[in-house]
Amino acid sequence: MGTQPQSAAEREAKVALARNKLVLEQAKAVGLLGTAKNTRLSGRVPSELIEAAKKRAHVTSDTELLELALSRLALEDD
Repeated sequence: MGTQPQSAAEREAKVALARNKLVLEQAKAVGLLGTAKNTRLSGRVPSELIEAAKKRAHVTSDTELLELALSRLALEDD
């Protein structure tokens, strides 16, 4: 039997995970990640925003979301 074709959601998740991996690897390569976690960040934002961002990025934890979002901002090419 052959493999089942991927659904659009599965393809989107696969692309998002690959993109996230590349961003985090690049952040590590330039020294932004990989060192000790020595700063705590806190703030109040709507829970809907957090859940929508986690869903879009295909991450589950707040820490993953913050590392990814901050890495993207720090690496952004203007």
